[in-house]
Amino acid sequence: MWLTINPSLGKPIYLQIIDQIRHAMGSGYLNPGDKLPSVRDMATELTVSPNTVVRAYRELESEGLIATRQGSGTFIARKMQSHTPEHQYRILKPLIGQLVTRSRLLGLSLQELVEMVQKWHRTECEDDRNSSED
Repeated sequence: MWLTINPSLGKPIYLQIIDQIRHAMGSGYLNPGDKLPSVRDMATELTVSPNTVVRAYRELESEGLIATRQGSGTFIARKMQSHTPEHQYRILKPLIGQLVTRSRLLGLSLQELVEMVQKWHRTECEDDRNSSED
C-alpha cells in the first residue's frame, strides 16, 4: 500500500492518514475520481482500528477533499470545494507558523523564505509535469 503509518512518531494515526492522502493528492499520485480503499481494507492493511480510518475520512470529507457514495465507496472529490481566502488561511495557518518559525531559527529573511518556497514550487511542478509525461 502507498500509505504507511509510524506509531512511534507521536502523531495520531488518523492525522498521519490525512496528511498522506493530502500529500498524495497534492503530488498527483491521487487524482479526482480515484477510489480510496474501503475503511475495512485500509484498517486491515495498516493494522489500525476501522474507527481511526473513519475519523480520517470524515475529516477529509468535511474539507471537501473526498466524497463517499453509499454502496460505491470513497473517492477523491471530482470538484474541489472552492474556499474563501479566510478558510484557506485557517487551514494553512499552522503550517505557515511552523515554516516561519523554523526559517527564523535558520536566520532567513522573509524574502529568502519566499524565494525558497518559489524554488520548491517550481521544482515540484516540474517534477509533476515530468512524471505525468512518463
